[in-house]
Amino acid sequence: GKNWIPMRDDMLVQFSDIVASAGLVAIGAVVDAKKFREIQTTSKAFSLPDSNVFALHRVVMRGIDRVSLVDPNATISIIVDDDPEFAWDYYKQLHKLKTHQDKSMFGHVKDRIHGISFVNDSSYPGIQAADMLAWAVRKYMIEKIQDEGAEASRLYLRLTHQGLNQTGVYDAKALQKLADNTIEAMRLANEKK
Repeated sequence: GKNWIPMRDDMLVQFSDIVASAGLVAIGAVVDAKKFREIQTTSKAFSLPDSNVFALHRVVMRGIDRVSLVDPNATISIIVDDDPEFAWDYYKQLHKLKTHQDKSMFGHVKDRIHGISFVNDSSYPGIQAADMLAWAVRKYMIEKIQDEGAEASRLYLRLTHQGLNQTGVYDAKALQKLADNTIEAMRLANEKK
């Protein structure tokens, strides 16, 4: 009924309080999928299966950085929502990061990331928290597009420790810059051949 939205919001804030007190660190990314698809159709910059690769890249790289603050030699396992449509793509993208030619930038991925698994989100609270963060960040991004002065919700602030753990935002401007840089790198690589 009409009480559902306020009750849902109260329930989510209560859950975010549990997440915040658990000492979890939010790492994530929001990608403008519409702009990503537009660039895919007009440019060769993104030969990727979907825009989730940006989120995975950010989670892997920032996860290694954050864990290194506590233990510089800790190994990490990635846990992903079990989605048959994208699971294999996550595995392939992680493998690409582990075997990337640029060892100065990606060499530690192979050393630090020791596993990836896929779980049912209905029985895994960490994935539920990630889903909640994704929902709050997406909502905030849409509000910011409509009104640049929009403020973050209490839920978003609780999940990001008052904004300390900002999620990455790959909006239209960031994606276009990334595409332009990729095209330029491809051009330079072709010139060297």
